[in-house]
Amino acid sequence: MTQQYTKGPWVHYGADRHVMSKDFSMPSICQAPKGKQGKNAQWQANARLIAAAPELLEALEKALEMLEELKIESGRGVDWGEEDAFRMGEWFEHDEIAAMKIAGAAIAKAKGEAQ
Repeated sequence: MTQQYTKGPWVHYGADRHVMSKDFSMPSICQAPKGKQGKNAQWQANARLIAAAPELLEALEKALEMLEELKIESGRGVDWGEEDAFRMGEWFEHDEIAAMKIAGAAIAKAKGEAQ
């Protein structure tokens, strides 16, 4: 699927309620609502998280790619001793697969793809 979202990086400036593209090609990607007092800190935190989305997606895609490469190498791509290789092999059987599934689902969700 081709990229349909506004190219990153995105930025959020302090008290501003808008998240926008850093190059200002999209003046407002999203905007926090005006509203109840006391919610400002939560809106600011949400805006920072949204502004980080393109970089988070890129980092997750690279991390998943690296995990897939490690899986192919069966955890023995580095010169580990036999005991370390056994532990790494055990990890790849459980934690890596779970992490890869979670990462794949998050990437698919971000891209609007069915998982």
